[in-house]
Amino acid sequence: ELMLATISKCLLNFYKAIKKEGKARQIPSSVKLNYRNVSFSYLFGLKRPTRNGVIGLKLPLRESKVSQYKQIHEQIEHARRQQTIIYILSLIQIRFDVLTTIIPSIYLKLIINFISRKFSLSVTEVLGIDELLEPKEYVTCYNAEIEDVIFFRTPQANNSTSIIVQRFKDKVRINVMCDSNIENQHYISTGFKDTFYKMPNVLN
Repeated sequence: ELMLATISKCLLNFYKAIKKEGKARQIPSSVKLNYRNVSFSYLFGLKRPTRNGVIGLKLPLRESKVSQYKQIHEQIEHARRQQTIIYILSLIQIRFDVLTTIIPSIYLKLIINFISRKFSLSVTEVLGIDELLEPKEYVTCYNAEIEDVIFFRTPQANNSTSIIVQRFKDKVRINVMCDSNIENQHYISTGFKDTFYKMPNVLN
């Protein structure tokens, strides 16, 4: 909820900026997004990798307040209750590629286009692995220390923007990939750090 509340504030700043420039008539009250999280143990190809399914969320766009945080929490709880089948199917596809084998490609493409048009924003949270591995594990096959990692998940089908929040060691980073026609993308990432650190005070 903390990450999504911070992203909500960053998106709000983005819409305010383009509205001020006359490129948007109004600021939406919410945006629909697909959300998933992955672990660096999966990205690094380590033992017992974790890959989770996808859920759809309606993220409210408003100034950072306790009511916004509660609304995001309610959206997540609602998704957990109502999207069990979607989550399981996406999990099976991610882990075993079952759906792409069973469903003809033309129908699968139509399904993906429909879902990505409905949830045009993609959010991925990359979890750290500090709790799972010793610091000595942060080395390459050439025994060189891995100081930092940047992970990107490209927008797919009708997704216009992909936001990745990653935690590695003691760092939290936001990575943004947008359609080339979207201007002022930097507003999405600008202020993420300050907003993230101020959020606990807002929720106090």
